[in-house]
Amino acid sequence: MIYNGLDLGAFDDCSRQSAGVDLRAALGLDADAPLIGTVARVTSIKRLHLLLQSAEIILRQIPQAHFLIIGPPEDAAYAESLLAWVKNHSLGSHIHFLGGRSDVPILLGQLDAFALCSDHEGFGLVILEAMAASKPVVATRCGGPEEIIVDGVTGFLVDKGDVNALAGAMTKILQNSSLAVRMGRAGRERVAQEFSADVFGERFYSLYQTLQSRGAKEGHEQKLLLVDFLLNLTDQSARMVLDQKKLLHRVEAMEEYLDRFQSTLLYRVCNSSRKALRKLAGAASTPEH
Repeated sequence: MIYNGLDLGAFDDCSRQSAGVDLRAALGLDADAPLIGTVARVTSIKRLHLLLQSAEIILRQIPQAHFLIIGPPEDAAYAESLLAWVKNHSLGSHIHFLGGRSDVPILLGQLDAFALCSDHEGFGLVILEAMAASKPVVATRCGGPEEIIVDGVTGFLVDKGDVNALAGAMTKILQNSSLAVRMGRAGRERVAQEFSADVFGERFYSLYQTLQSRGAKEGHEQKLLLVDFLLNLTDQSARMVLDQKKLLHRVEAMEEYLDRFQSTLLYRVCNSSRKALRKLAGAASTPEH
């Protein structure tokens, strides 16, 4: 298993002091107001109403807490239902909808904790982003988060739909600053060791070397696996946050191995994949990618 990688550079120093942006001041909050946030498309599959319900519970014990929902309202009806719920429960001064933002690393850097309430979730790069920003994460056991979060070490995992458990875990973090710092640091370290862009690239390159050495011994079936790997590498690398220079460096290293197949059909297939990879690497540096 090779997990998606995250470029840690954007999260190296995203505190409010270094970023030049004070989110609490921008929202008119006290400088020490506890902040819990999530980054998600505002749609029903993200179960954001559970965060609102847990916020109501948390505020009974920590009345100075505030909650942020960062993301575009893709489902207008669902977004309206959330706003109506907040209004009906008189929580408008504590729950803030920030919409889609381009400065997510800075916003994550100013949270005290990150929450994810989904019933179903893939790998969940946003969890990696929160951990890269050294924030403890509370998430439901909904798939991907269970492979990322170490329960009790980098954050807490709770059962899907359990509002009381969500609220309890977030309250525990907000009431214990040393625990929050310890979890945040452990999360950052875990991302660096297991989920960084460099680790992603190194593991793919190592796999390529392994497949290449086996290909000569195990025949045609193994060679087809190698072709499939290269095609997937092209696709995955295009989605990476690696900068173009690093990506091209990895391509050049792989070319040494591709030359060994230059007299075969396999070489021609691999060569086509290499050209596609170069093209995608250039496109990856543009804003829309």
